[in-house]
Amino acid sequence: SLIPHLSRYNGFLPSLDDRLSMCVVFPANGAPPAFRSVGSGLLRRFPDVHAGMRFPDIRSVVIRTAVTVPFHEVCANRQPDCRRGSVGAGAGATAYEQLLMPFADDRLRVCLVHALFTFAAKR
Repeated sequence: SLIPHLSRYNGFLPSLDDRLSMCVVFPANGAPPAFRSVGSGLLRRFPDVHAGMRFPDIRSVVIRTAVTVPFHEVCANRQPDCRRGSVGAGAGATAYEQLLMPFADDRLRVCLVHALFTFAAKR
């Protein structure tokens, strides 16, 4: 009961900032997940990721792990989740908070996960 139906996704869209969000499609046929959209603010932070790209096609293992693991976990748990992390290393790292929202089909298969990012100001 915690997971919204795919039909509710369009109602969710007007309430978010698409510059700081990304959407991932999990095909029901078992094909690898792919990014449906990647906001312009995230392209600067995650340069190896773009709309249409499948998860296995991300070259950097570090970026692939950091970006895709939360989507897989939310897809498996079928519940919204909030995470914190950082992009970069050392003094140049940028902290972020991520809210992940899964959406399911009639068979309760997660078919789409949308993530919203909030970046902390650099210190």
